[in-house]
Amino acid sequence: MPFLDDTGVDTGERSPLWSPFTIIADQLERLVVLNIVWAIQWLPALAVFGWPELPVVVRVVLISYTLIAYAPATVVLYGMARLAAQGEPLTLHLATDLLKTRGLDGAKALMPLVGLIGVLILGGSVPVTVISAVCQLALLFVLVFSNYWGVLIAARDLRNPVMLMVESARLVWHYPAQTLLVTGAVLIAVILGTISVGGWVLIVPVVIALLQTQMFRSLMEK
Repeated sequence: MPFLDDTGVDTGERSPLWSPFTIIADQLERLVVLNIVWAIQWLPALAVFGWPELPVVVRVVLISYTLIAYAPATVVLYGMARLAAQGEPLTLHLATDLLKTRGLDGAKALMPLVGLIGVLILGGSVPVTVISAVCQLALLFVLVFSNYWGVLIAARDLRNPVMLMVESARLVWHYPAQTLLVTGAVLIAVILGTISVGGWVLIVPVVIALLQTQMFRSLMEK
């Protein structure tokens, strides 16, 4: 059954930077619910930072839950974004089906790359200037490549982190201008979501997923 009843889905062709907002308008309530479910997976880790007095065992359990749950949730987020972009009315059944069929395999591809980002962030903070500079430069490239990780998992069911990185790098190489454009749009969404009240909980991750999905679809049509 649908999450909530909406007025319908408009599948008209539009700019990859503007069409996500029309898609959101078409299925606003469903996409807000999707975003909230994704955001909930981060609450345990946020609780650890909000209440540092929690026992160590509790802190470990809460952080472990988020580390395990965020990747499958992100795979579902991008899968549902792709379905919404194709004009498919989102339902609970579609979400659970994506979780069952692609959640685990997608997480296996995504988690090592997110771990790589964590390593590069730590490397960028070391006192050795050369190592720090190399890690910061590598982090910049990896973050640009990450625009295509979720959409590649959703569109091609890539399950290997190496292939995921190679395919995303190939897209950046062939479409540098479009990649920089969507990177800028994502950065604006991140900034607006950070300064707004509840933006990350309600809609910002969905906006980012749709921006990246629509740009990828636009590139594949060329």
